[in-house]
Amino acid sequence: TAFIRGKYVEKFEEEYAEAYGIKHVITCSNGTDAIYITLKALGVGPGDEVIVPTWTFAATAQVVDWIGAKVVLCDIEEDSLNIDVNEAEKLITNKTKVIIPVHMAGYPCDMQKLSELAKKYNLKIIEDAAHAIGTKYKDTKIGNFSDVTCFSFYATKNLAMGEGGAAVSKDESIIEKIRKLSYFGINKEAFKRYEKSGRWFYDIEELGYKSNLD
Repeated sequence: TAFIRGKYVEKFEEEYAEAYGIKHVITCSNGTDAIYITLKALGVGPGDEVIVPTWTFAATAQVVDWIGAKVVLCDIEEDSLNIDVNEAEKLITNKTKVIIPVHMAGYPCDMQKLSELAKKYNLKIIEDAAHAIGTKYKDTKIGNFSDVTCFSFYATKNLAMGEGGAAVSKDESIIEKIRKLSYFGINKEAFKRYEKSGRWFYDIEELGYKSNLD
């Protein structure tokens, strides 16, 4: 039971939160799942548009297609290889729900401009921080700026598990929604059933997935 949402996973989440000054962390089976389930948790779906930079790994765009939303590709800055915020603004329509900036090769996007843009148009930001474990923007670690930030612990990343990922947020309700969706839509009681004080009764409250970290 220690391998299925067990004490080592919980300890890792606690230490990750402490190391990055992040309040709420939920681990996932990989970084791609973390972004996908975050989109679902934010209610993104068919008819919605999500802005994604042209320079990124395929997963950043594919997860948008998986949920039935439209991928809107945005050009990047020549010097940073990160999303061009001015170009992103030109692409916003009344169907735009989310912007997914990617911190390319660990170099941070302009989070101040992105935050201002999101506030102006009432958009959500999901940061793809697969390359940005340990990255700082204006002396603050990535993971403390947007609605949700997603990390990857793939074998080539600078904190590697072979596979693995995480979603982090200041908003506990979003993280708890992601936690539920990452494990079949089962309520919190299911995570306690291996404990002495736990019980085997639980409810499946909505359609979920099998994306928890082991």
